[in-house]
Order: sequence, then C-alpha cells, then structure tokens
Amino acid sequence: MEDSQEFQMKYETMRKKVLALMKWAVVKPLMALSSFAGLMLPGGGTASAVLMIALPVLIFLYFYKTNPGFFREKRKKIQDVYMEEFIEPMLRDWYPDVTVEEKEKIPFEEVKKFLPSSEEYTQNTAIQFHDEKDLRIQNCSAWHQKSGKNRTYIRDFLGQVFCMNSPVSIEGEVRIVPTGRSKFMNKEVQRRYPPCERGEKKIDTEDIQNNERYDIYTNDEMGARRFLTPGRLRKFTEHFSEREISVYLKGSKLYVAVNSGYSLFRVSLNSLEFWQMNYEEECERFRDSLGDIKDICEGFEE
Repeated sequence: MEDSQEFQMKYETMRKKVLALMKWAVVKPLMALSSFAGLMLPGGGTASAVLMIALPVLIFLYFYKTNPGFFREKRKKIQDVYMEEFIEPMLRDWYPDVTVEEKEKIPFEEVKKFLPSSEEYTQNTAIQFHDEKDLRIQNCSAWHQKSGKNRTYIRDFLGQVFCMNSPVSIEGEVRIVPTGRSKFMNKEVQRRYPPCERGEKKIDTEDIQNNERYDIYTNDEMGARRFLTPGRLRKFTEHFSEREISVYLKGSKLYVAVNSGYSLFRVSLNSLEFWQMNYEEECERFRDSLGDIKDICEGFEE
C-alpha cells in the first residue's frame, strides 16, 4: 500500500494542476476580456465601470453558448487529471485490479430498459473491479425537454448503474421498477418507467409492501420466482426502502440503477470548492461510497 504522506503530496500536485486548468477555462479569458473592455471604453464614470465588468461577462457567456466544445474539452482535461492522478491510484490502493475509464462499459440498449423513460441519456466514469462478480459501475443521467417557448430540460435520472453476475440465472428477463402515486385517491401508478411491454406480464409477490412499491414485469415467470425468493425480497426491502432503485435481470447478468442524485467520482468545477477539498475527507467520502456499493451488491445475495 502506497505511503499516505507520498500519496497526499501527489494529491496536492494534482489539485494544483486542476486549479490551473480551471483558471485557463474561465478566469483568464474573463481577465483578458476585461482588459480589452478597459481599453475600448471611455474612461471615468460609473457607467464605464459597470460596462467594464458586464461586457466581458456577456461576451464570455455568448462564447460559452456558441462554442460549447471548447469548454467541454477543458472539462474533460480537468476530469482526466483528477481521475488519473487521484481517483484511480486511490481505488487501486483498496482494489488492486480496478480500472477507471470514461468509455461506456454497460450496454446502452440494456440501460434504457430499467431507467425512467426519457429523451437523452449520458454515461461516464466506468469503474470495473475485475472481481468474481464482474462488477461494473457507471454514472448515468437522463433528461427530456419540456415543450414551450423556452427550452427547458427536466432531469429524469442522475445516479449510478451497476452490472454484475447474477446469483440466479434465468432463461428470460425480469424488470423491477418503482411505482408512483396518483394525486386522486393515492392509487399506484406507473408514469416514469417503461410499462409492461409485448411478451411481458406483470406479476406480484407474497411481499405486499414490495408489490406496493414496485412493478415487476417478466417474460419468464418461473425464472422470476426463483430470483424473487422471500429472503431476497426481505433484503431488498431492508436495503432499498428509502431509495429510488430499479433492477433488470437478463440471463446471468444483473443490472441495478440507483437514482442517487449525484455523479460518483466527478470533479467539482467550482474552483473555491475544489481548493477547499481535504485529502483525508475525500478519501473518507469515497470509502463511504464504496461501502454503499458493497451494501447494494449484498442486497441481492441470500
């Protein structure tokens, strides 16, 4: 295991690199625009002072809107430094075989089946543990555009998608998705997730609470019953009663989506927040996240 003091020094070096990239991405362009505005505007007066501040910001916002690729590339460089020089070495200290990539590692066509119905999906930061479970984790987000005069995007999902070897193999597929409640008479409804599709049937279990919280769709009822044992249902309820979680079992692969509301191992682009990051606190935060991942995996074991 790498010496803690040496690792902390590397962490400080990484942080300085990231902050330098942040300055080039935002602060330095604004400073250059401000100097340009100071040369072009007539001197003296409150109006000139206000314009000297406002004009660079407006120009910057216009450039940001019309040239998003420039800023995406800067964000990518920041994320790459953060992952390569802090996250991956830290994870390998705990899991020697782990790899971290920005490529999609969980098939998109599978992800769409157990995430909320949406228009756009993105995936990033794929973590592979290369263990006996073949555990893979990927950040995922989904959103749709709201109709109207102003373009508004509504987020449908932000969290993590898991893929691992299933403790039970089946011939077909099983989808377990959260239900909602109608405003009228508080009835169970399914509005956000894909409904029962052709070839599937909706089934209930002996767990009444589970039936109220989740819809279960399958084209292999016998396989679904073998997977949804009383013990697994009990653990499922104990582990996930306070979460929005969906499950998809296909053959020998088990997929889980957790709508956590955050992205795992993504660097903050707030320079002040990043500057105030503490090495020990960051390590502890990631230990907690990995412990949470372990709890989710164990929730499907008997």
